[in-house]
Amino acid sequence: MLIQQYEKRNKSGKDKNGAEYFINKFQTRACKREHLEHLRVSLVTEPIGYALFIPTPFSPTIGIMKKKKNRWLVKFKELLGLEYMLDLMNDIDLRRAKTKEDYDMLHEIVRCIRAFLNNKVLCFLFFWLQKKKNLPIEQQHGIKAALSSPNALNIIFRAIDSTFMSDKETVLEIMSGMCFVDQPTSHQKVLDAMKSYQEYRKEERRFQSLVNFMSTTLAAQDNRENSGFLVTAMIFINSLITGVDDLDLRIHVRNEFYQLNFASLIKVAPSLSSVT
Repeated sequence: MLIQQYEKRNKSGKDKNGAEYFINKFQTRACKREHLEHLRVSLVTEPIGYALFIPTPFSPTIGIMKKKKNRWLVKFKELLGLEYMLDLMNDIDLRRAKTKEDYDMLHEIVRCIRAFLNNKVLCFLFFWLQKKKNLPIEQQHGIKAALSSPNALNIIFRAIDSTFMSDKETVLEIMSGMCFVDQPTSHQKVLDAMKSYQEYRKEERRFQSLVNFMSTTLAAQDNRENSGFLVTAMIFINSLITGVDDLDLRIHVRNEFYQLNFASLIKVAPSLSSVT
């Protein structure tokens, strides 16, 4: 019923929840914070897709599979929604003097991108004699779109400079997941994104800012409130080291961190050593 109502609204072309509405805001440079908040809600709440398996009376393993895609998400992806979000993020990020509104906009874009990448499809497997079992599976429309974009991860990683600690965590969570999506290609793209960030910040080593962020967070008086970032950072580092089968590359990445005196962080915060 909800999917039918959504399709009926979207055909009218007047629905402000439609993917075309948000694309138009991006294209006309009229996208404001309230539009991004609205977009994030749509990315999270629009009708999900599904896959329905109907078995035959003769065998529970033989039947018909009916699929229905999340048309809203597919439409948003086809209209280059991710690319528009990344372009807006890049435009704001490159401004020399950012205002509070700029940082708030970046914060909302990060949240939108996270919602886009986390979009899921539920698979409902109906067994014979009214028995059913719900099996959630990932539908990687958003992730595949990000990996196919040449600069997506580069732009997303720069959001680690956000004034919002939650954005820093989100960036590292996205990158941690990307390390394992399509190995070894995705893992290399994450490393390339950090190399791009190194050049952007004009630093000597590609993991320098990350280790500096962790050191600053450990030294902060409100360390308890920022412990989530530290744990997320450690998980990300673990993903960088273990997210590839190439032993030489693992050792190389590990040594890069230890050249930045990373071992001292573990000594200062021994509770984090269990994450590595």
